[in-house]
Amino acid sequence: MRHQVPSDSQSDLLQKRHLLVALGVTTAVWIPMFAVRISAHQANVDDFAYAALTRHLLHSADIVTALLHTGQNAPLVPALALPGVAIDGVYGAMAVELPILLLLVAGTFVLARNWLSPWPAVVTSLLVSLNEAALSYSVMLNFALAATAAVVWCFASYVKSERFQSWPWSLIFGIAFAALLLSRTVAPVYAVPLVVAVLADLIIGWRTHPPRGVLPMVAAIAVVLIVAGPWWLVSGSNAIHYLLNAGYQPSSGFTAHGADLSPSTIVQRSRLELTNLGWTQSVFLAVAVITALWAIFRHRSELRLTRLWMLAVWAILTLLVLSSSDNPGTAFGLPVLAIVVFLCAVVLAQWVRRWPLALVVAVVALFVGITAEFSSSTDGWWHGPPYRLGVIAAGGTARTNVDQLDAQVARAVGPSTALLAVNSPILNGNGLDWYALPTARIESPNSSEIAVKGLPYSRYLITGNFSYVYAPLIEQSVVESAAFRDGFKPLRSWTMEGGDSVLLWERGLRKAHVLVGPPKTRVLSPKANSSLSGSKFLVASASGTIGIARVEFDITGGSLRSPLIVSAQPFPYGWIGGLQTTDLPNGRYAVTSVATDPDGKSSRSRAVSFRIVN
Repeated sequence: MRHQVPSDSQSDLLQKRHLLVALGVTTAVWIPMFAVRISAHQANVDDFAYAALTRHLLHSADIVTALLHTGQNAPLVPALALPGVAIDGVYGAMAVELPILLLLVAGTFVLARNWLSPWPAVVTSLLVSLNEAALSYSVMLNFALAATAAVVWCFASYVKSERFQSWPWSLIFGIAFAALLLSRTVAPVYAVPLVVAVLADLIIGWRTHPPRGVLPMVAAIAVVLIVAGPWWLVSGSNAIHYLLNAGYQPSSGFTAHGADLSPSTIVQRSRLELTNLGWTQSVFLAVAVITALWAIFRHRSELRLTRLWMLAVWAILTLLVLSSSDNPGTAFGLPVLAIVVFLCAVVLAQWVRRWPLALVVAVVALFVGITAEFSSSTDGWWHGPPYRLGVIAAGGTARTNVDQLDAQVARAVGPSTALLAVNSPILNGNGLDWYALPTARIESPNSSEIAVKGLPYSRYLITGNFSYVYAPLIEQSVVESAAFRDGFKPLRSWTMEGGDSVLLWERGLRKAHVLVGPPKTRVLSPKANSSLSGSKFLVASASGTIGIARVEFDITGGSLRSPLIVSAQPFPYGWIGGLQTTDLPNGRYAVTSVATDPDGKSSRSRAVSFRIVN
């Protein structure tokens, strides 16, 4: 279909009908997904953490002060979830994601209408909102979808404002930009490239068409300062501190020395974000990107591309900023994926000659992701929703009832003082805090040192042996060793498939004597006989009866005369060590993980061979 130019004569009512179709389809898809989510009873750490924050806001005597002091947690989503959490707790709070998803649909439709007629705009809005990545986080109490909707509305309102010449759209831009700044802690990563793109367009436009006035732009800036300014003045320092320490400190994750930008980190970041989309839909997207670029190159004169460059510049700059960080985050790249999908859809909808065929391809691509959200598959090409995969990765199954386990542990603890020293997708710290009796004092320490200091004041201790653990990362070995010394003894355990377990300790009159076996470990990455180049990370799993003190990787082979030792650090996805393959000559090598428990007992994994090809 060529020249998809919006018709000025088309009535507003007809356009509203098209938008209602998009909103109706989205709602029809989301409701059964949410019903499955509730029936699964698999609320995860984010769900409980943000619901607990929302509940805190709900019961605050001064809600304005509470909103301004949310620390490193952005206040937008918890504030919007207040009615839901009052009605039905955690799952009621999750329901806020539907209106946020519908806002994304509406914003995409409004933005697409600048280049497309109504029906292609409807399809574009569905492609952006119903892909596997967006749907995954639309049934979780999470900040990613809100940030994505805010970015889309920023672009939609700015383009509609004609460089801040329209008062209504300029004010909407101010509201959308303020919402973006309040959507999540990493909002500056999205906001700064957006400001760069807008300023560039203003400079280009004002050189040929000087503005009639700047008051609408000043009003938009005033809205941003009034709405978002107070929170950033009060809690912004905590948010920036978290952002810098979580994303740009030296670690063994994506980068080995803090902020680092290279082709390797860009590829790694892109792969990470595409995993949320699933490799099947990623292939569809890759083909769409290549086809859209070809269409622009060969048929540029036939396409309406005005201001699309702003979205492309923003996506590139944002991806580069994200690639310089070693923080994998939670769907940090979802807004970038949404804009890339939008750009491809807008270009191809104008160029494609066989619109019905293109529509079939779009429906097939969406069908793959939508059906996957109802599955329990862990395959990268066809993977289930993140909340279920987290439970499976932690040793549970698709039928594991997280709510029930939380309730059982809380019931065993009762009203007594308990110290919670583990946070995982199965035994959820915030979940226990939610379901425990009102008189129970269940804490979630943010470090091993704080946890150990809390032992003398606790009757019960809750630890766990998990291959997949969410932050905060508390060294189980440190806490359990201190518990032995303080006279705690194991009272009850809950074991899951895969060997992961929950262990409840009770303070005793004397030290417990437990037979402790050696720890277990295996190399998860690289895979056997794989080829590595550039900056890579080594990943191993490690578990032990009394925890793990440290994990190291031994690399042998090539021209090495002695093993190369790489220290690992605990991460949510295992123990990770950074490897710069350029420091080693090309050749065949073998890597072995070595896990050591607090008593000094250690074990080695099977060696995994790989090749370095730089």
